[in-house]
Amino acid sequence: MEQDTEKSARKFSVGNFIIGLIAIALAGCGIYFLVSLGVNYYKEVQNEKQIFRYEEFYSFIIPAAAIDIEPFEDVTSAKMSELVEMSVWSVLNSGLDPTDYEYSSDSLLLPETQVEEAFIKFFGTELTISHGTVEGYGYEFVYNATGKVYEIPLTTITPIYTPIISEIETKAGTVSLTVGLLNSGLYSQNAATGELTAPEPDKYIKVTFRTSTSGRYISSVRALSVPETATADVTYETSPETDQSSEESKTDENSANSEENSEN
Repeated sequence: MEQDTEKSARKFSVGNFIIGLIAIALAGCGIYFLVSLGVNYYKEVQNEKQIFRYEEFYSFIIPAAAIDIEPFEDVTSAKMSELVEMSVWSVLNSGLDPTDYEYSSDSLLLPETQVEEAFIKFFGTELTISHGTVEGYGYEFVYNATGKVYEIPLTTITPIYTPIISEIETKAGTVSLTVGLLNSGLYSQNAATGELTAPEPDKYIKVTFRTSTSGRYISSVRALSVPETATADVTYETSPETDQSSEESKTDENSANSEENSEN
């Protein structure tokens, strides 16, 4: 009886491993593939040397785009749950080997120490991580305080956005990236050639890093407003019509008054 139980347990463990391997591989490859498409999308307007310079920042901004992080002026005012979620995403997208992890019935068990390491890589040591369960778009990373692990669901996790860097601005002690966020669900495929085309960015954010002797860390994420030219166009088209309507109303009113005076 015990032998049968052990065999069942081994089968269960192997089954979980295979599912986990496929799930994590799909999640990681999917993100890398979409980002690669985003990079190729901008090759026509950015030279390759500059693109390679941009790529060093992708490990930072892929997780931020994946969860559609809420903007913050300073990292100390950001939502801790989102910073933890970013850190988990970072580990999942780091090319991890599923054979190095344990599994529960339906989850990969990610040690909190790895999440802490990613957290420090992103935000430095000025802010202390506060572990806890985080909820994302269609998934949940459950924190198991007893086991000191995060339970990662054995399903393919799709990022909300994939990022493309359109500009880098360097100042004393800081680096700012202008980042376009491309909807991960809007990549289109040509039925004849099979080629995928990246969508236009849904929106833009500016991610600022502070630099020090110990590394480079995210200090703020700001939402970029709609370009002023777009607002000006709307105003330009609306104003003349309004003015013209006003003039026509005045003309009609004057004509009516003239006719009334003539009758009198």
